[in-house]
Parts: sequence; structure tokens; C-alpha cells
Amino acid sequence: MDNKLGIDELSKLIKAVAGIGNVAGLVLEDGKISFDDMIPMGQLYFIFQDILGIDFGKIIPEAADLTTDEMDRLSKVLADTLDVPQNGIEVAVETFISFAINFCKFIKDVIDYVEILRKK
Repeated sequence: MDNKLGIDELSKLIKAVAGIGNVAGLVLEDGKISFDDMIPMGQLYFIFQDILGIDFGKIIPEAADLTTDEMDRLSKVLADTLDVPQNGIEVAVETFISFAINFCKFIKDVIDYVEILRKK
């Protein structure tokens, strides 16, 4: 299968999820929610605006069409965007999203293999 879809929508989704993670990290950094947390929570407005710009109909096709290079680029997008004060949380989120990307690639490979077997 030729890769033609790119990763634009997946990149937008990863940036949005990382942005929400960043806000959550800032809000929960001191262990309590206070009036001071309204400033970072204001960023959610812009993140939700970005989410509205995502074409969710392209997410699964893009994920199914991922190349190894694109998976590496998505991992870099995540690493560049996610910056929560709690390093443990950041590592957990990065690990989860990397797992999700690799799982999508695995599912694509299984589907491709089944298609090959059906043609024989």
C-alpha cells in the first residue's frame, strides 16, 4: 500500500491531547484546584478551537497508512508539545500515545496480512 495520506490530522490530535495534558499538569501541580488555576484553564478554549478544526474522518485512515518515519515524526510532535511539570505523568502520557501509534501500525499490518492471505 502506498502511503499518501500524511499525518496532518493525527498531528493536530496529538497536539490537542498534549495541550490538555499540559493544562491538567499545571492545574494539578500544587495538588489542589484554586482560582489561580483559571489562567492555565483559559488555554482550554484555544485547544478546543483546535479540536474543532480536526477532520476526525481522516484519523483512522491516516493511522492505518502510517509509515515508520511518520510514527517517529508523531512521537517527536508529542515530545515537543507535551510539557507537564510532573515528569512521571509526562512519561506515562508519552508512553501511552506511543503505544497507541504502534498499536495502530500493528492493526494495519494484520489487516494487510489478512488481505494477502485472502488473495492466495
